[in-house]
Amino acid sequence: MICPQCGQPAPETAAFCPACGTRLPGPAPPADEIAAPPRLPAGVAGYAGFWRRAAALAIDSIVLGVVTFPVRLIVPFALFAGTDLAAMAGQVAGVAAILACVWWLYYAGFESSPWQATPGKRLIGIRVTDSSGARIHFGRASARLFAKLLSGLVFCLGFLLAAFTARKQALHDLLAGTLVVR
Repeated sequence: MICPQCGQPAPETAAFCPACGTRLPGPAPPADEIAAPPRLPAGVAGYAGFWRRAAALAIDSIVLGVVTFPVRLIVPFALFAGTDLAAMAGQVAGVAAILACVWWLYYAGFESSPWQATPGKRLIGIRVTDSSGARIHFGRASARLFAKLLSGLVFCLGFLLAAFTARKQALHDLLAGTLVVR
């Protein structure tokens, strides 16, 4: 190999020219090793982008807000009931546990159902699949949901990742091995 900078010969395996220290170009990768764009699973029109997912989240938030409204009313009544602090803390913790279970069953249940989507996702026309386009099971849907906590940790950057990855995957999708598709 000849150094493109100084023109001196260099061994074929050298990363740098022994005469001038210039980085030497490596051999070109074979054509079949060049990264191809990600392939869509069968029956999928495309990956769901950030804004479709955001719209589905807004719809699901409204649905969950309506469904959990009666339970959320317990907290203000408990605070004004004049009970002692320990009883109020217990009531608030109980309501939080109920809301967390509803949230978990809503997302994991719908995303692992034959719909493969929450009502919000279904209205927008997107669904959750595994990397091959198949329906995910309840355990993977649960893992995806709890990984959303990580996506929201630092200014929701894990969610924004969907705008920049080739298959439009957020951090929780990468961790759970899922795709959100149209």
